[in-house]
Amino acid sequence: MARSIIIKLAIVLIISALGYCAFWFFKIGQVEKQVNKFISDNSQYISGEVSVSGFPASQKITIKNLKISLPVLALDNNEIIIPHLEAKSGILGTEYLVSMIEPATIQDIDGNPLAVEFASVPEIKFTIDGGNIKSFSYKDSGYKILNADKTVAYSSSSNSVLISSVFEIEKTSHKVVAQISESEGFSVVDFYKNSLEKKIIDGIKTGEVTINSAVVETHSAVDANQANSSAAQALQVNQAAVPNQVAPSATNANLATAENNPANAAPQALVAENAASANQGVVGNGSAVTPGNPQIVPDASQQGATTNSELKNTVNISFEYILTPIKQEGQASAIPDPTQIQQAPSHNNKMLKIENIEISNSMFKISVNGEMTSLPDDNLPSGGVTVKIEKMTNLTASFAKDLAQIANKLKSGAQLQINATQSPEAATSAENNAAPTNAADTTHVVANQNSSPVEDPYQVFLGKVAANLEAVSKEIAAKNAATKDDVALFDIRREKNLDFLINETPTREILGKF
Repeated sequence: MARSIIIKLAIVLIISALGYCAFWFFKIGQVEKQVNKFISDNSQYISGEVSVSGFPASQKITIKNLKISLPVLALDNNEIIIPHLEAKSGILGTEYLVSMIEPATIQDIDGNPLAVEFASVPEIKFTIDGGNIKSFSYKDSGYKILNADKTVAYSSSSNSVLISSVFEIEKTSHKVVAQISESEGFSVVDFYKNSLEKKIIDGIKTGEVTINSAVVETHSAVDANQANSSAAQALQVNQAAVPNQVAPSATNANLATAENNPANAAPQALVAENAASANQGVVGNGSAVTPGNPQIVPDASQQGATTNSELKNTVNISFEYILTPIKQEGQASAIPDPTQIQQAPSHNNKMLKIENIEISNSMFKISVNGEMTSLPDDNLPSGGVTVKIEKMTNLTASFAKDLAQIANKLKSGAQLQINATQSPEAATSAENNAAPTNAADTTHVVANQNSSPVEDPYQVFLGKVAANLEAVSKEIAAKNAATKDDVALFDIRREKNLDFLINETPTREILGKF
């Protein structure tokens, strides 16, 4: 009798053990399959080697050589590299705690590695339920990204991200809430360079973007001296006016050029007058040199002001991303694949509901809200968003200065290339003519007729935008009745297959104002 009971109990235990083993391997297998599918479906942004373990009492997901690049170029062009990552949960658990076994690094667009130092171990969690990743959360107490020479490229005091997803038959929605506190090293000009710069350069090459065609379209029949004068005036903006450092020779050289070429007398005289007036802190029209003056923007490095890269930005983000499958005739409804969040298939309508995106610092504050929809048969999103900018003058002045600095670097680089192809004597002569005689001479004025100014179309474009950014911004902002004082509102909207409108002004018309 006792022996029979023992045999039956052993059979029950064996069956239970086999059942538990089957359950464990099935559950962990499903998790591994889900993680691998997520990586595969988002291979444009994520790659890594996945393995599972933890038998018999836990679930452990190990990911090695994990590489992540953000799908939004406006935010970053870098790649995050995590050599060894582990996520653990109980055998019946749905929430996984993530640990970085080896420290993360960042690789910039040129392939240079950047070290990451965290103030404390970040808290990372995600939940898998019903075969779907239902939530993800990240929180840290700040980190620094260091260059090879150990200087700080970027830092923040704290960061948090919460993503929650709801999967329904008719739609899939992902709610994202994030906060970044006291971030340094990323500015408005970085946003521009990551998201728009390449498109604008390509647009200039193809002729889709033209700013003052007499200058930008260098193939057109334009008098060379007139083009040189226009380019010089366009690029005499957004640099420091340091008192008592303008060399008289620069002024005399420009007056001499104007005298030798009567057709250029007025433009060259104006350039020379502005250069000389910097000695008294005024521009050619007699107005004071201020951040609001589009002709000269004080250089923060010489004035002691805070530059964009030194500003401590606080970023708050709250939006909902909704995928709605497009039903074909005779097609049954199905739940969209939750692993294709970042790269939605073309048969989905995609809607972005922006509750609030806010960037604030000591100089300005930007707030964005609205809705945009992306349709498979339209190459651009449609809908409308409202952008509110507080202290707009500060924003436009600092952004204009940054654009002018990019233009100046392009000019210097192009001049060095020309010098490299010349004889040593010609290169020295050109360098002496092109180089400023001192720190204040940053107007890139043509010193004499023998020098050959470099006229890169994109450089000229940046100079034109920098010179006119504040005036054009104020003009467009004034068309919104809610704009008041230095608080500007821009209503941006677009209907399907039409151009964008900003405060009811087409973007092409706005570009023409430069």
